[in-house]
Amino acid sequence: MDLNAMCHPMNLKSSKVRRFAGTLVRDRQLAPINFSDWRLVPQHFKDTMWDIIKSKFMVPHDKLEGFHSFIERDMGKKWKDYKHELKKTLLKANDTSAATVVARADPNKVNLSQLADLATIWFDEKWKAKSEKNNECRGKQKVVHSTGSKSYTRYASEWEKKTGALPSRAQLFVNTHKRKNGTHLNNETEKVVTEMEELLTHDPTSRLGGTGGTMTWAPDDIYSKIEGKNPLEGISLNELQKLLAPNQS
Repeated sequence: MDLNAMCHPMNLKSSKVRRFAGTLVRDRQLAPINFSDWRLVPQHFKDTMWDIIKSKFMVPHDKLEGFHSFIERDMGKKWKDYKHELKKTLLKANDTSAATVVARADPNKVNLSQLADLATIWFDEKWKAKSEKNNECRGKQKVVHSTGSKSYTRYASEWEKKTGALPSRAQLFVNTHKRKNGTHLNNETEKVVTEMEELLTHDPTSRLGGTGGTMTWAPDDIYSKIEGKNPLEGISLNELQKLLAPNQS
């Protein structure tokens, strides 16, 4: 398995482990869904899935701990996404009880007892208020990436192989906010990408951002000039700290 400095899979072959992890969190025996948060899922379930992953994939020994941390976070996101799929499929606007939701489910695909607990959470007033707030925040997000299931680190790794250096933050933004055919998901995204591309064209050296698995950046780089302090969506703050290092020159 090829992992970068952040212990993330670097290519399509190595990324198979993420897809495999996605199947594990959908297993009703391995990953119970009757918890409101991944952090509340008992650790022994996560440890069992980690042991299964280690038995299927060869993880470099020197990156074992880092990859363990990464894949557990990734499983948490996939577990959350799976629960969202269940909600979208099974919960209807006029439902008033968990029993109604459970009646629609296939017992061969989901644990009905766990689903009943999960549906009860969906009907909780505090949970519904939090969900509505999150939906409102997502609705305000106008600039949208086009990475799909492909991670930012894979985009960065591919750019490094092609150019010999990691992309700058601005170049990584451009690479991840444009479809393969050159189009964008909306006008707001196109506006920001076009602005960055124009500045990158005037200063070609600003396309490159470091080597050895670390991207350099500065408070006045092109990305900062346009996006300010907004982080690159799709990368957590902890991951950014590992991937990016301030340019001290």
